[in-house]
Amino acid sequence: MTIVVTAATGRLGSRIVASLLARGAAASDVLATARRPEALADLAAQGVRTARLDYTDA
Repeated sequence: MTIVVTAATGRLGSRIVASLLARGAAASDVLATARRPEALADLAAQGVRTARLDYTDA
């Protein structure tokens, strides 16, 4: 199962990712998204999958 967290570098999104990992979710099952991919580097280093996602590009 993949769990997608949008705005993963924001206040709420970052807490959700941390909570998922603390509760035993596999880092590879979490897909963290943000507008700026470079902001996701810390999560990627933990094994979390990352992707650029900007709703204004729609």
